[in-house]
Amino acid sequence: MQTTYPTDYGLLTITSPADALDDEAEAQHDFLVDHWTELAAAAYQGFRKVGLGVIVIDEEDRQDTGDQPFATMKVRFAPHGNPWLIHALPRELHQWMEEQFQTYDTDTSALFVFTGPDEDVRGYCAEGTPTPPEAYQRARAHLN
Repeated sequence: MQTTYPTDYGLLTITSPADALDDEAEAQHDFLVDHWTELAAAAYQGFRKVGLGVIVIDEEDRQDTGDQPFATMKVRFAPHGNPWLIHALPRELHQWMEEQFQTYDTDTSALFVFTGPDEDVRGYCAEGTPTPPEAYQRARAHLN
């Protein structure tokens, strides 16, 4: 399934192996849209350092105590072939990701895996503006 969203910089197209969007997938798409520039920069940085891989976004169990009304997200890079990817992804998602590794372009796209406390694991390929290399350059510009 493929869905395109407007962003502050252009369009973001998100592809997934799912047939339809449910509430959780919509929330994950919103997260990708809201944080595309930072996530694209992180994906490109991971690629430059270790090669092909995915951005893994872990959503921790939300304890709605009033003190912390927002979900806590941990973002990390997992290189292709990482044992965690092989064992954590459901078979169909693992096969879909392997196809993505063979066809996606790191200059235009990034791969993502969302995990959560209910052990639901979902994968996405996103392509948008700015491209991952442009996002990486923007993120590094303040260091010059």
